[in-house]
Amino acid sequence: MPEYTETVLQLGTIIQFRVVSDLPEAEVEEGVRRAKGAMQNVEAICSRFDETSELRQLSLHVGKPVHVSDILFEVLRFSLAVAEETDGLFDPTLGRILSAHGFRHHYLTGQEVVDEVASPGEASYRDVVMDEMEKTVTLTRPLTLDLGAVAKGFALDLAAAQLKAFEGYVIDAGGDVALGGQGPADGLWTVGIRNPVKTNEVLCVLRATDTFICTSGGYERKSQTNPDSHHLILPTSGTSPTGVLSTTVMAPYGMLADAFSTVTFLQGCSDGIRMLDELELPGLMIDDREIIHMTERMKEYMP
Repeated sequence: MPEYTETVLQLGTIIQFRVVSDLPEAEVEEGVRRAKGAMQNVEAICSRFDETSELRQLSLHVGKPVHVSDILFEVLRFSLAVAEETDGLFDPTLGRILSAHGFRHHYLTGQEVVDEVASPGEASYRDVVMDEMEKTVTLTRPLTLDLGAVAKGFALDLAAAQLKAFEGYVIDAGGDVALGGQGPADGLWTVGIRNPVKTNEVLCVLRATDTFICTSGGYERKSQTNPDSHHLILPTSGTSPTGVLSTTVMAPYGMLADAFSTVTFLQGCSDGIRMLDELELPGLMIDDREIIHMTERMKEYMP
C-alpha cells in the first residue's frame, strides 16, 4: 500500500508524518495539512516563547477573570488536574524557573523571551483559578505559565484525529509518537527507544498501534546557565533530579502520556514505576546506570 511522508519543523522539534493509504495522494496531503494545522494552532495558543500567544497574553492580566479559548482552557485544566494529583510535583507555573535556567529563547528566531510581569518564587499552580461555567482563568498573583509538558501531547491528539480516516499513520514529534491503524508488521508499528547516553543506539523496541508513546529525558535540552541542569526541573528545589536518564509512557491519548512521562522522570524510578502501575499505564524508565525498569504492562509490547 502506498506510503506518504512529510517532515516539518513545529513545536520546537522536527515532526514526521507517515500515512499509509490507497486513497488518492491529494486526499492524503489534505489530511496531513489539517493535522499540521491542528498542531500549529496549539503552538500559536500555548507557546511561552511567542509574545502574541494566548498563553502569554493571559499572563498580563493578574487578579481578574479572562475568557480563554477551548484549547487553552482544556490544556490548563488538565495541567492543573495533574498538578493536584501529584501535589505540585508537576506544576504548569514553572515558567519563571525555566527562564532562570536559560530556557527563554524561541527555537526558530532565537529571540529572547522577556517576562512582562514579575514572578514571585512562591507562586504555584494553586494561583491559577478556573471557572468551568464561564470558561475563564484567573491568575491570583503574577506568574509565568509553561505548558511544554502537555501541549505537544495535546497537539498530537488533535493531529491524530485528522488522520484516522486513513489505513495507518505515524506522527513522530521528536520522541513523542502517535500510532494508528494498520502498521506494516502484523498490523503493528515498531518504535525504538533511544539510549539516552548513546543517542544513535536503540535500547529496546516496542510494537503497538492506536496509542501514544511519549519520552522525557534531559539529554537534549541542557540548561544554558547550569551544565548539570536541564529542562526537567523540580518545582520545590529548582534543580533537575538525578538518577533517571529517560522515561517512556504509553497512553490512550497524547496529553496523558506527555504529562506522566514528565511526572515519572521527576519522581525517580521506584516511585515512577509504582505510579504507572497504579494508573495501569505501560511505561519504562532508564536509570543513570542505563538499567531499564518497566511496568508489567509495558512488557506486553516487547517483541
